[in-house]
Amino acid sequence: MMQDTPLAPTRRSHWDRWLLGLYIATIVVISIPKGFWDPDNNLAIFRSAFGNLIAGRDLYAPHPGQYLDLFKYSPTFAVLFSPFSVLPLPLSIVAWSALNALLLYYAVRRLLPGSAGTLALALLYLEVLRNMQRAQSNSLIAALVILTFLALEQRRQVGAALAIGLGAFIKLFPLAALALAALYPRRARMALVFGASMLVFVALPLLVISPHALLAQYNSWGHVLSADEAQMVATGGAGPYGGVMEQIRALFGVHMPNWPVQLAGTMLLLLPLVLRRARFEQREFRLLFLCSLLIYMVIFNFRSESPSFVIAVTGIVIWFVATPRTALSTTLMVLTILVVSLSSTEIVPHWLQRDVFVRYHLKTIPCVLAWLVIQVQLLGGDSSRQRGAEPAMPDAGESPRLRARPARTSVKWLAPPTAVVLVVLIAFYTNVRDRASAQAVAAREVVNHLESGERVLQSVPASQRHWYDFYRATWGVLAATTRRVMFVGVVPELYSAESSPRVFDVAYFPYDSVFSIQARGVALDRHATVTAAQGSRRFAVPGARRDTMLVALVVAARNRDSLILLARQREKQFYDSVAALPPLREYYRVRRGDAIDLIARRFSTTAARLRELNHLPGDRIVAGEDLLISETRPPTPSCPATICGVLEANGGEVVP
Repeated sequence: MMQDTPLAPTRRSHWDRWLLGLYIATIVVISIPKGFWDPDNNLAIFRSAFGNLIAGRDLYAPHPGQYLDLFKYSPTFAVLFSPFSVLPLPLSIVAWSALNALLLYYAVRRLLPGSAGTLALALLYLEVLRNMQRAQSNSLIAALVILTFLALEQRRQVGAALAIGLGAFIKLFPLAALALAALYPRRARMALVFGASMLVFVALPLLVISPHALLAQYNSWGHVLSADEAQMVATGGAGPYGGVMEQIRALFGVHMPNWPVQLAGTMLLLLPLVLRRARFEQREFRLLFLCSLLIYMVIFNFRSESPSFVIAVTGIVIWFVATPRTALSTTLMVLTILVVSLSSTEIVPHWLQRDVFVRYHLKTIPCVLAWLVIQVQLLGGDSSRQRGAEPAMPDAGESPRLRARPARTSVKWLAPPTAVVLVVLIAFYTNVRDRASAQAVAAREVVNHLESGERVLQSVPASQRHWYDFYRATWGVLAATTRRVMFVGVVPELYSAESSPRVFDVAYFPYDSVFSIQARGVALDRHATVTAAQGSRRFAVPGARRDTMLVALVVAARNRDSLILLARQREKQFYDSVAALPPLREYYRVRRGDAIDLIARRFSTTAARLRELNHLPGDRIVAGEDLLISETRPPTPSCPATICGVLEANGGEVVP
């Protein structure tokens, strides 16, 4: 029989209540702008899915009138999200954020009661916040994996199977949580229960659509996933972070398929289950394997993105607070907070994020290091017997005062840097209140920078942060005109008087062969990257509702640039054809008695020139032959507008 250590009930401290209040307040603060004036594209994709499903529309076809990008989740997810779809948008985003954040809060609390859970939830806060900001489901996935573990601990195989199945029909990779079942008895029954639950989830959309329509939806889903994977392979083989596979490519320049690395990682993950079967009875071993599994699902996932790391960080945090504290575990925990959690915040300058953290995929490194340490502990002996280790997870018999001590220590350690960060943010973000007025001033200033005959085709509010003034954004307008793309921004000034003149940051990007413009990012980090001869600059376009404006600007600029390049190409072809015309030649028919000197004087030229033009060895000429007198290039005409001009139709649409 396996030895189970029941979790004793613990008295909640005031820190628990403060932390729960922080989570709830964050849900409200994040949801208000998304629900009223800044809707999220991810949530729009989720909310539209159920309506498209019951209307008989292809879930996986583009629906530009509803959202950007494509729906890439299962048809079952569209049905599961239906309660959120029928709610008004503000209530929908509140309910969705609450489900993700509070279910993870509940799962961690169930797994780690007392001060260990308090510390774990405090360390997870930044990752949960990032997922709420992007309306992602990764916090929900982490919670479902933990609940799977808890259900298996209590021998509730039906609950575990339902949790795994639910996670798998949100995102496929939670299927890896099946490995947890190997730690517990009655594996055959677990397999049957899981198979039955999967059939239920597969058939769930039959409640609202016909079997034929459901098969068509699953077929379309398969095509979308195949096309998405093929595109990733064609562009390097991984997503924005891409796990260990992309880390190998970035650091060593080795280009290889994903599956060999994923296979090696899977074998290493399962190795303790083969070699350490005798330790299955130890709850610490099972908890370590849960931590390893959570990290594995991110670092070996070639589609992993920044929000996905809440799953890996959850595994690292549980390992940190639930195992004996060592210098190595503390170092890895601090490294995880700095590199994974803080690197994507506004505290880190964007140039450092782009050129270092994102370019070299550094978020993966602390997770890989922690995962390797956990694997060593799984393959080794009982880590609780290590010398010099400080117990981090209290036993059931400990007094509340002793259990609360680590939390107080952690709060004392975290309070000073938190206060410093808050002071810095308050000091450097004082210009945030000027965002709307700065953009209005910049929009008026654009007119002053237009040349004669130049006009604006499309504009969008935008901002940028310079490396030397990173903490204060330069708010302004990005405009595509008939001749160039320009940015006009109001330079932020701390505590400037209202009557003081505005200082503008103006950048021009003329249309030419070097010019390019791209719209990138996700709903909360939409930006345009403009490249011209003088270099490249990045402009953020906040607000998901401005996605259509940004796309329209990019399309207008690209069309205009293409037409100007086409006009220049036509102009070059015209002048090349003019240059290829034969020269104008004047001839004189020699008469009896003519001499070459006399002919040269008659036509105001020289005898040497006549000999050169007619290739004469001397002055002898023959009566009746045609003598070339002059050879000149034809005059170069100006290129007519019908060939070289860029025409404009009514409404500003450019046409060739």
